[in-house]
Parts: sequence; structure tokens; C-alpha cells
Amino acid sequence: MDKKLESKVLNYLANNPRKFEVKLYRYLNGEICKEEVVNELAKYQNKDGGFGNGLESDFRLSESSAMATSIALRYMCLYIKIDRKHSMLKNAIIYLENTFDKERNGWFSVPKEVNNYPHAIWWNYKEEINGSVIDLFWGNPTAEIIGYLNYYKESASKYNWNEKVKDVIKYILDKEKFESEHELCCFIRFYHVLKNTEKQKIRNKIIEGIKELLVVDINEWGNYVPTPMTFLEYYNEDLFDIDKSIIEKNKKYIMDILNKKRIIEPSWNWGQYFEEWEAAKIEWTEVLSIKALLFLFKF
Repeated sequence: MDKKLESKVLNYLANNPRKFEVKLYRYLNGEICKEEVVNELAKYQNKDGGFGNGLESDFRLSESSAMATSIALRYMCLYIKIDRKHSMLKNAIIYLENTFDKERNGWFSVPKEVNNYPHAIWWNYKEEINGSVIDLFWGNPTAEIIGYLNYYKESASKYNWNEKVKDVIKYILDKEKFESEHELCCFIRFYHVLKNTEKQKIRNKIIEGIKELLVVDINEWGNYVPTPMTFLEYYNEDLFDIDKSIIEKNKKYIMDILNKKRIIEPSWNWGQYFEEWEAAKIEWTEVLSIKALLFLFKF
């Protein structure tokens, strides 16, 4: 990691109102203790155990949602590696088990109350589909959540999560076409909390999905498209056969942007709630900039 570049980014983000990702980076870099990061994440947790309060910056829903809670569990499990007996983790598991939808065999990403708060247009709750357009892809966030609940099954006993893991594996193997990079990312996170024997069942399918969706044209990377960094987050132990030369190009592309601008800004906007979007954009700048630093740190 280029320490001068790292300092540029962190100094720029010092006054950002969102503090979690910077603290996460400093923890992973050995600068602060785990409890500081855990305490920052806890600010997004509600009394019902679920997470909300803008943890996912594209909707400002205060109430808990499966989507925001899946993000919190991602950090707890794959980044912070929180103690299995920690109350924040156990309460999040209780929330998810209590909100599991048997008919869907999973979760809807957000409740209809999301419409009462500023949010991106793709998070609009629609009565006719009982959810948002995100819910057209069952695996996002259900596949990811099932992986975590099975991983922490000593604290998640309301359902047989090992059987649910089999449902996810079948869903992945039955995929004829990959249309959502976000759902594919959920499959990758699911993959990373499986036993090795289960990993091998879906690895080739994940590789197939990445080959379908990965954009390798550097001229397109300024748009909202999946790049190597999309699929190779900090916790990745498997490159899924992504060509190392493409990873190197992605690294250089990111470093060039950070050297020039010191930050990574979102390539999208909400299409509504324009004033509130400007505030969310500032938060996303921290999320994306730290994700970029972690990518460089990892690879």
C-alpha cells in the first residue's frame, strides 16, 4: 500500500459524517481496537436486533430491514470477525429468524415503510410485487443471510439452516443466466462461509457468473458496471479465475483516481429526493473510497 496515497484519502475523509468505514479500515490496518469498530456499527442497530438508520446509504429507513442487517452481518463475520457470543450478533440473528418469510423461503430486502423515507428509485416498495425490484432476485440478500445464519448456527436454532444452505446451492446451480452482479456478490459471500466440500459444489458456477458479468473494458469502468473490485472484496481468498492482469489494471485505475481526486465518488444518483441524495452521496464517498483502499491493501 502506498502510504502517501492512503494518507491522502484518510485525511480527505476525516470530516465525513459517516465514520464506520474509516474506523473499519484503521482496525484492519492494526491502528485501533476491534471494540471501537463494533461500537460504531452498533449505532445502526435497533431494539429489535435488526439494522437500519442508513447503514445502506441508498435508503434512509430508520426501521430494521433484512438488507441493512445482512450488511451488518457481513462486516461482523467477514471483516471484524466478531466474537460468536457478542450480543450485537446474537440480537441480529434473533431479528432475522423472527422475520424469515416461510412462503418466500427467505427475506424481502426492505419493508414497505421504506417509502416513508428518502431513498433511491430502485428501493421503491411496490405492492404488486410485495417488495422492491431488488426482490426480483431471490438471492439478494437471502443467500448471503442463510450463509451467515448457518455459520453461526449455534446461535440460530429456530430453523434448520443447513437444509436452507442446500436450497441456496440448488438455486445457484440451477441458474441459467446471471443478470444481477449484486445477487452474484451475495453468492460469493455465501461461498466464503461454507465448508470446503460445499464451496466446491458452486465454485465453477460462480466463475461462470463472473465471466458473464465482469466488465473488462477500462473505458467502461467510470460507469456503474461490475469490475474486479466488485467481486474481489477484502475478505476474498479466491480469485475465481479472474485474470491477474485485469486485477492489476483495476488496481492502477483505482490508484490513478485516488491520486487525482483523493476519493471515489458514486457513479449513480437516486433519480428522486435530490437534496437528500447529496447527503447520501457524501456517505457513499466514504464507503467507496475505503472499499478502494481495502482492495489495494488486499491485492
